[in-house]
Amino acid sequence: MEEYHGEDCCCPNTSRQENGILYGLLASPSSTGTLETCNVHQAADTDSGSQNISCCVHHQIRPCHHHHHHHHHHRHHHNFQQNTIKVSLKYPDIIEQEAAELLLKSMVFVKNLPSFWQLRREDRLQLFLNGWSDLLILNMAQHNFQFDVKEHIQDTQSQDQTNAKMCPTQPPMPALSDVKKVKNFIHRCQLLRLDDKEYAYMKSIVFFNPELPSVLNGAAVEECQNNAQLCLSEYLAAMYPDDPLRFARVLLGLPTLRDIKPQVLIELFFRPLIGDVCMEEVLAAMLEQE
Repeated sequence: MEEYHGEDCCCPNTSRQENGILYGLLASPSSTGTLETCNVHQAADTDSGSQNISCCVHHQIRPCHHHHHHHHHHRHHHNFQQNTIKVSLKYPDIIEQEAAELLLKSMVFVKNLPSFWQLRREDRLQLFLNGWSDLLILNMAQHNFQFDVKEHIQDTQSQDQTNAKMCPTQPPMPALSDVKKVKNFIHRCQLLRLDDKEYAYMKSIVFFNPELPSVLNGAAVEECQNNAQLCLSEYLAAMYPDDPLRFARVLLGLPTLRDIKPQVLIELFFRPLIGDVCMEEVLAAMLEQE
């Protein structure tokens, strides 16, 4: 997964208003009620949702500037690279709400990891900004999240020219090939029939990423990741004594997970909800909530 750097979001500061979709999630009684301890030994997530899914966030945080990068291609690749299949949700109202609820579950999981609070505040923020999408996709697999998309075939060259003239800040739709990566990973997890504890250990392993250059105390983060890997190994050895390769099969999917770009999730599930708002600012505000 690409690391987030604060300078990537070049947005002017404005005052925050707690009236947005993800603030609504955090403020709803169902999302702040009874929560079990979610650490690497207690894996189950509680159901939490939102009654304020249609709230506006356009004035909540900073407006986000979308940058369109133009690349030059060789002529013999023109037909394949200029004509791109883009997708959007077939049933956006329902799916966007479910995705927002699963994002909230990801935040709850992180906040209930005791080792998370032992890290420096700066490292906690960087880990969440860089790991939220991995956690979300694992939650999607765990909760059998299904979604359908509709295809839009676009000539990207003419589309870029149209956007530049008429709506320069309009975000692009994700490519079908990128969305297929999400679906394929979810399907792979479901084929493995992972239980809640396996999902919890996997979330901890991908979340505590010591390879992030922005992490200040990499040794402490690496220790958290090593502990999660050890717990997963011991758990699988006890639960599947006749399947010594299960540990390897579980971990083999993680590089594929980290190959999925967070921007794909933002544009497919969250852009209609947050509007011209920096997703990183929303995530940071979620993490600051008690």
